[in-house]
Amino acid sequence: MTNKKPPLGQHFLRHPELARKIVACLGEGPFGTVVEIGPGKGSLTEALVSKCRRLVLIERDPKLIPRLKGRFELLGVEVFEGDARAFSLGTLLKEGERASVVSNLPFYAQAPILMTLLEQSFWVERMVLMFQKEVAERIMAKPSSKAYGLLSVFSQLYSSIEKGLFVPKGAFSPSPKVDAMVLVFDPYPTPKVFPKNVGYFSLLLRHLFQSRRKTLRATLRRLGYKEALESLSLEGAGGLSTDLSKRPEELSPEELVMLADALQPFKTSNEP
Repeated sequence: MTNKKPPLGQHFLRHPELARKIVACLGEGPFGTVVEIGPGKGSLTEALVSKCRRLVLIERDPKLIPRLKGRFELLGVEVFEGDARAFSLGTLLKEGERASVVSNLPFYAQAPILMTLLEQSFWVERMVLMFQKEVAERIMAKPSSKAYGLLSVFSQLYSSIEKGLFVPKGAFSPSPKVDAMVLVFDPYPTPKVFPKNVGYFSLLLRHLFQSRRKTLRATLRRLGYKEALESLSLEGAGGLSTDLSKRPEELSPEELVMLADALQPFKTSNEP
């Protein structure tokens, strides 16, 4: 007999001891406001409820809402139906307040939810998030590694990141095909280096990493930056000291920001 697959492809954590270990990644506590994304059947919620002053649940699946409310609302837990990819943490918080975020992120939306949270990191104290192991490795990846890409760059610009704990696939119901990893994010109060135009930076990175094995010079010329390369003299003393014979995957997040900021004034269309 096989477990029926949930309609949104969720994989519910089923071991209370693992839930307690994940919550422990937040710190010693007690905590202030904690937002849990995708509580599902409430395993992490059960481990959180006695440890925070205020607990807010964001659940997309309407079929799970009555169960969560029935189980936790009498304990003071707030339950909202919503999609975390489009949810604003600011609507939940008082001016100057910050929250911690905990989640067994749904596999189908891990990257977009993470990007949404990173963009709101000024409201976040700490994030303890569980990913497919492969996605966690992409987030932690360093330059010149195969897994390094856009998700690595944005994650590392916004926050420091540490490994929390490994979670085997057998810890979930239904069991996924891959293992998971918990990561701990501590957002920087002010990012050390950050692009002047985030939208342009994101679009440029997508194009650069689509041609990750080509040199920067070759890709930028293909994208129409011949004039920019000549005007900036990027390899000379008067311009940006980026070696254009390198590939995009060889540049650090900070170097990619510097490159984008130098190129952005030469942008002439909706494409980078």
